[in-house]
Amino acid sequence: MLQLEGTSAEVFQKVIGVPFEFRNAMMVRFYEFLDCRELSTFDTMVTMLLNADDNALVKIAKLCYDRCATFRKFCSALKGENWHARSTTALQSALANFYEEALLMIPVVYFEPNLGQRIRDLLLDQLQKHGSPHSLDECFLLLTSTSKELLIVREHRELLAIAGSIRSNPLVLNRFLSKTSEVAYGELPQEYRRAVDAHVENYSWINTDDIFGRPWNQFDLVDRLRFLVGKDCVAKLNDIDRRRNSKNDSFLALLAELNISGELLTLITSAREFSHLRTHRTEIYVQGMFYLQPLLSEIANRLHLEVDAMKFLSYSEIHSSLRSGTSIPADLLRERRSGMAYDMRDRKITAFFGNAANSLVLPLDPATSPADADGALGVVSGMAASLGRVKGTVKIVHDLSELDKVLDGDILVASMTIPEFVPAMERAAGFITDEGGITCHAAIVSREMGIPCIIGTFNATRILKDGDFIELDAYSGHATILS
Repeated sequence: MLQLEGTSAEVFQKVIGVPFEFRNAMMVRFYEFLDCRELSTFDTMVTMLLNADDNALVKIAKLCYDRCATFRKFCSALKGENWHARSTTALQSALANFYEEALLMIPVVYFEPNLGQRIRDLLLDQLQKHGSPHSLDECFLLLTSTSKELLIVREHRELLAIAGSIRSNPLVLNRFLSKTSEVAYGELPQEYRRAVDAHVENYSWINTDDIFGRPWNQFDLVDRLRFLVGKDCVAKLNDIDRRRNSKNDSFLALLAELNISGELLTLITSAREFSHLRTHRTEIYVQGMFYLQPLLSEIANRLHLEVDAMKFLSYSEIHSSLRSGTSIPADLLRERRSGMAYDMRDRKITAFFGNAANSLVLPLDPATSPADADGALGVVSGMAASLGRVKGTVKIVHDLSELDKVLDGDILVASMTIPEFVPAMERAAGFITDEGGITCHAAIVSREMGIPCIIGTFNATRILKDGDFIELDAYSGHATILS
């Protein structure tokens, strides 16, 4: 409901100064569908903004960062409250304030300028003009990649540092690897337990998938550390620093070599901002939802519900039940747990639950879907997101429950990746996704980790199967089934 209400023209105008709105949308089985015509209108609006002001998108990005900072500060304060000691009126007020702050995050989440093709066209002209030997893909990735560190990347780097410290102490390492997760954590020297505890405190929210996942605990981190201590952690950390420094140096050198200025420089600057912002805003939104949990838990307690039930109620239903003291019907919750969907037409929303929601299956239209001709030949094609070439066994990941099947050296294949995929991405040798553009999660994380990745294949999860042995060639943007 937040997503639908927050995509109105009024909220867009209030947050980023643009009176755009999405009037039609559908969500089925947690896949969201927007109207192609409205997305085209959005692209036209972005072009008009840039024509009026070269720095329009940079200014909007700053507004988005400011909104993220405000939301994070507000939610951090929620986390520290003793809600058990507060009155029901205070709980209502806090929930209302949270809803308003979360509502103002929605335009930030949905503002996604599509700059890729225009940048590639102008960049190709510049490469040809200067007779440059560099490939278009190589230059495009370098120039549009963010130089800012994401929280999920920082989490990976800090966990690598803990693993490196354990690895450097043979006595601790041997005991750490020979025990169960629970025993290994309990027998860690105090300095290591403190480091793991601090990591859980800082980053456990990453695994919560808004409010539908479970936060990481100490034993989850021990399992990840068991894998990481088998790697040369110091070398991996040095590689991360080296790639970042090299990328920044190469970025500046390429700007000078191609004499990039004017419209192309403006677009590149905007793309770099939104490359970071696209995942950063999701991180902040998920973190905020995590900090809301103590408040929701206390509300659930007063409504005599399990806290899990709060996921399936609207803000107005929770607020009304608190105010009137009436209980939520058990059959209502049972129906919603079995299925939820919505359909918004011209800003009018119809919600579906239970069998009515589960019967909403959107057929794949062959007339508008990418051709699977390459797939018939055992080839998947997409856009290079992180260059490299690697061979490995395919593991298709449809949801979080399948992350554990990704083993060291496998190729992770998914419709898209989200922050909760990071533990599996640490083990994978390459990534392939159906969806995504230059600013998607898989693109950013793959470049930070230095792992080959192709995105936007449309059909990788249909063409490839668990157990296929493939070669992923991110230089050409192809993945070929070898056996």
